[in-house]
Amino acid sequence: MNLRKANFDLHYDLELARSKGKLSDEDIDKHVKKLLDDKDMPGEYKDFLLCALMNEGRLLSLKGKGENNYNDKHSTFRKNLLSILKKPYDEEEYKRLRLDIEVHRAHHLDPHVVKLDKSYLDHYPDLKEKLLRFQDDEPKCLNLLRGFFFWLQYLPMEGSFEPWKDPLSLMVKQERRPS
Repeated sequence: MNLRKANFDLHYDLELARSKGKLSDEDIDKHVKKLLDDKDMPGEYKDFLLCALMNEGRLLSLKGKGENNYNDKHSTFRKNLLSILKKPYDEEEYKRLRLDIEVHRAHHLDPHVVKLDKSYLDHYPDLKEKLLRFQDDEPKCLNLLRGFFFWLQYLPMEGSFEPWKDPLSLMVKQERRPS
């Protein structure tokens, strides 16, 4: 996969649509889907391009060229999520959430039979992949875990989305603890 060509193609398509005055949420969604489906592109580069697309979407609504459903629809969920993700790193919280996501829950079918359910990571292999990719970056992993459990808690909220798949959520840096 030629990354320079992929970046050029994306930039060319966006510029062409913008020059025709036809850049829409659908155009952005099309490119996001294309990037998400690309298995050959390195994850960090893919995250960068996805973030650029999301920023493009935000610019659309600021320029008055249409509603940006992505940002409007997710604004309450995103605002609350970002406040959680920006909290300073806490090693105890990291250990607790790591244990919670990896544990296999036991179900007692009868007094003599116990069945172990799958862990959350077994149910969400894409999250597991992200955690493995950033395994040497505990603050980043903590934010992935915070995002997952926040999403799980507020799943019924209108506009909820899976934070570990959202490039903007992945780029949030935690605030430093006051000295």
